[in-house]
Amino acid sequence: MQQWASLKFGYHPMSKEELIDSSMKSVKKSAGGYLGTTLSTTAGILSVTTLVPIYIFCFLYYRDHMRQFLFRFVAPDKRTTVLHTMDNIQTVVQAYIQGLLTVIVIVSVLNAIGLLVLGVKFAVFFAVFASVLAIIPYIGIMVGSAIPALVTLVETGSPGKAAAVVGVFVFVQFLEGNFITPMITGSKVSINPMAAIIALILGGELWGTPGMILSIPLIAVLKVVFDASKATEPWGFLLGDVTDGEDSQTDKPDDKPGFFAKAWRMIKRM
Repeated sequence: MQQWASLKFGYHPMSKEELIDSSMKSVKKSAGGYLGTTLSTTAGILSVTTLVPIYIFCFLYYRDHMRQFLFRFVAPDKRTTVLHTMDNIQTVVQAYIQGLLTVIVIVSVLNAIGLLVLGVKFAVFFAVFASVLAIIPYIGIMVGSAIPALVTLVETGSPGKAAAVVGVFVFVQFLEGNFITPMITGSKVSINPMAAIIALILGGELWGTPGMILSIPLIAVLKVVFDASKATEPWGFLLGDVTDGEDSQTDKPDDKPGFFAKAWRMIKRM
């Protein structure tokens, strides 16, 4: 082609030496920019890594001082209600974090079993990867299943096996959403799907991926705050699950159903 272009159009083909020299000059010009970007990114990561423990220490050390600061905005006769609300917020956040870690472990095991049965390479890695991404509701499972499915398709060339990989993640996600998470976290973080999707969109627009991860516990805290006041209680009802009202009317205060009772109740609602 080079000889034909040279004869037809007078094109002078570039030799290998000239191509290497041109490439090296281009690399030398851009090397400084790449090095500067790498150093600035590394410095940013190190600074954040250093500051985060300081922030955590300050929040823990001054937590009582912050609580007293909030009390100064509230009349003395209403401080008991505020204290009860703050305790509920702490309970919600703790329940969410503990339940989330437990769900990640269980989902990782189930994903790994399914992928190992299918003979997928790096099954354990993909299982843990997908379960960690599941902390981003409704979106994490799509990303977590698409990557191992594509790797399986490229590795084996079998669309059926790639579809089976997706099927494993979909089935485990069905178990997680309908049985595992409700059994572990209970109704402490009960946000309806519409509110959760809106919170995910707003969190993603405001803070990107970290905002999507934090949006669910933040909106759960917001629901607790709304439920604490008669004036904002309708908004808390709007954010809550549709079954919350039914449970509050049918369940007695001292009635704590067991594991199988909860499972049967959820099966009837499906």
